[in-house]
Amino acid sequence: MKVSDPTANRMAYLLEQKNGDIYMAYGRADINKLLWVFKLEGTYNGYLTNRYPELLGLPTTKGLEVYVTKFSPGAYRCTLKSGKNLGYSTEELMESDFTDIKDMAQILTTYDLPPEDITIIPYQHPLSSFLWTDAEEELPLIEALLGVPGWHADVVMLEDKAEINNLPTASALELFYEDGMYEYYFPSIRSQYVVAHLRNGKEIPVADALREGLITIYDLDAWGIAYYREKKPDYAEVPTLTLASRWEKQQAWLGGYTWTCVSTEDGAGTQITADAATVIQAAKAGEFVPMTVYWAAWDSSPPVVELKFTIPPDAVKVLSYRLYADGEWRQTKTHVLTETGDGISLIQGDCLYEIIATWDEKADGEYYGSAVYAFRAATKPMEEDPGSTTTTLPEGYAVSSNRSTNPTNGD
Repeated sequence: MKVSDPTANRMAYLLEQKNGDIYMAYGRADINKLLWVFKLEGTYNGYLTNRYPELLGLPTTKGLEVYVTKFSPGAYRCTLKSGKNLGYSTEELMESDFTDIKDMAQILTTYDLPPEDITIIPYQHPLSSFLWTDAEEELPLIEALLGVPGWHADVVMLEDKAEINNLPTASALELFYEDGMYEYYFPSIRSQYVVAHLRNGKEIPVADALREGLITIYDLDAWGIAYYREKKPDYAEVPTLTLASRWEKQQAWLGGYTWTCVSTEDGAGTQITADAATVIQAAKAGEFVPMTVYWAAWDSSPPVVELKFTIPPDAVKVLSYRLYADGEWRQTKTHVLTETGDGISLIQGDCLYEIIATWDEKADGEYYGSAVYAFRAATKPMEEDPGSTTTTLPEGYAVSSNRSTNPTNGD
């Protein structure tokens, strides 16, 4: 590479790479005469030679073995050994120098070996306090980080064609896989575009490859496939309810409930029943911190609070109460939601909302029961200035196209 700058005394620099080392020449561009040539210190291969000389130039008659362990989450430590029929003992590994995974990937590039001659062996280091229980599941990710593809697998590559080709997809989360603890979602409707390429030249959706056991979820990390993960609800616990408006989020107060969790093994149920004060009693005892919800005077529709249950119920009934001047709460309205995912349209003023949720018992269900929740919301007017395009809002809020958003706590 040659770079010259006529404004800097017309000096020229020449970099030349030989056998992994870089040499530099420096001179006058106008007379094309080099003043000196020297070897640059600190090149990557030079660093590896000085730091890990015992890991370079190993005999490869029986291939190479990369031993990988963990001393903390996300921090892999590696050592390299010549292939050996019976492998290496823990004592032999403890005497070896360790590298981080980036250095080990570079060390492997100094060997001219096909992937099938490099064996990656995860193990639990006896001096590590970190218990590495999912080592085998992380193997595809380790292979990718080391630059050693899983030659033993049927899958050659994963790709997201929607991302690569900038294809339009519907903007909604798409559930594509679930295991015992989590549900996994693509950021948009794109499962038909996220594919696994097989060694036989065919391609199948990644969702099918996961269900057939050809890949694990760690393969998506290794190939840079974007997804979201959500923990599955614990059916042994009564569901929680989160309230969300444009302005803030809040967890609802939980009152009395009856909840049954059915075992999938023998069909037996474990029932939990909890008594609690009534919603009115809880309000008088000061149990509720009111949500502040701003009502735009120019918006004809009332503000809405969304109900987000950890387990969606089958039926929801909402009772609303208004606080009167005598300090008493009186019921003003009863509303049955046609869709349990619908929100609650708030009433102007300081009101209390009681939510009665029911989960029906089903033939193959894992849970059923009912629970009472409640929250208090106080609406405040938000006036628009007729002489400007801006609106007076609480600090940190902004209005655009008749919609108000909180830049830090918005949905």
